[in-house]
Amino acid sequence: MTFTADRSERLDKFLARMLPEHSRTKLSKLIDDGTVLVNTKVQKPSFALTLGDVVEVTAVVPATVPHDLTP
Repeated sequence: MTFTADRSERLDKFLARMLPEHSRTKLSKLIDDGTVLVNTKVQKPSFALTLGDVVEVTAVVPATVPHDLTP
């Protein structure tokens, strides 16, 4: 998956906005694992994107397993 930054914001927040079905924690782990590239380079979750940066997710994001939190 490839996205283009439409404003300045942190990489992890940008991905959470682009992929709302996944938690920011899960997306931060993918960034830390090196499966998310910004302009073909590995960055940290706190990396500040600028307008036009290309963000590429090179791995399949695992589905979130629903929790049964019945008391």
